[in-house]
Amino acid sequence: MPHEAAYPVLGVPLRIRTNDSRIQDLCARLFGYWREIDNAVIDPVHTATLDLVVESEATAPPLAGRIRYRYHEGTVLGSGPGILLHADRRTGRGLGFIHPHALNDALLLRRYVIEFSALLLTTRHDRAPIHAAAVAANGTVLLLAGPSGGGKSTLLYGLQRAGVPIVAEESACIACADTLRVWGHVSGIGLSPEAVQHFPELSGLSTRQMPNGRTKVFVDLAGTAGDRRPGTATGKFILCILERYGSPLPLLQPLSREAAAKILMRTREPGLEHYGDTAHAVDALVREAECHQLSTAMPVARCVDALRALLQD
Repeated sequence: MPHEAAYPVLGVPLRIRTNDSRIQDLCARLFGYWREIDNAVIDPVHTATLDLVVESEATAPPLAGRIRYRYHEGTVLGSGPGILLHADRRTGRGLGFIHPHALNDALLLRRYVIEFSALLLTTRHDRAPIHAAAVAANGTVLLLAGPSGGGKSTLLYGLQRAGVPIVAEESACIACADTLRVWGHVSGIGLSPEAVQHFPELSGLSTRQMPNGRTKVFVDLAGTAGDRRPGTATGKFILCILERYGSPLPLLQPLSREAAAKILMRTREPGLEHYGDTAHAVDALVREAECHQLSTAMPVARCVDALRALLQD
């Protein structure tokens, strides 16, 4: 195909080939910042390839409906409006067919086709994803975990707004074969509509229903100078489990490693069980991490301040 580029996504060299310059430009916006990564942490052995083919206008028009995925023994099939996707985690190769109509929905295309495929292919070896956001500062890696709707994205945006570098938005990938390290990809933050009341600057953004049925306000960070850096960090680890318990309990309180591990495994997003040995990665994380429980029933500003204080200790 005429357009080809390589990006070390999650430290794994990913070659993306396409027949359409619009896909090439979008991939450069999404993954170009990975080229700033230190060569010393790039995987010297494993690679991946993703081919993205934009079909002709003469192809049958796409059917309406949600994008859906099916998993079987390392193979993933995805289909949706104008999308047909195949990825084989065993070989590190993926192929997507995109109807020209699908190019009009850039958010669906980037998050549920291109980024989804890239993360499938680059998490095959020692990159086990857990349902958590992550930031890093002052030699400390802070992970925010808990069930969907618990406030992770709201607090992540609050920390990013305060100048704390983001490592991962929805899935933090744990590497533990050697030194414990967190990897993550960030091109934006999907927030619940209720988050707008805490951040007035978001009031001009529209909401939309995502393919998973959730309604989100999307803050685009792709290609924004200064807001992104290659998503990897190591150092001191702090894990905060978010819970909506009431005010009689402290804002922040210690949590046992055993309880933290159980919550991480219980709150996995559907599909993450197909990404390798998550349980082993969770055990490695909680063995090293300082674990806390944070009450998101408290005001957002107080929660953000408490998390920033953890990063300063």
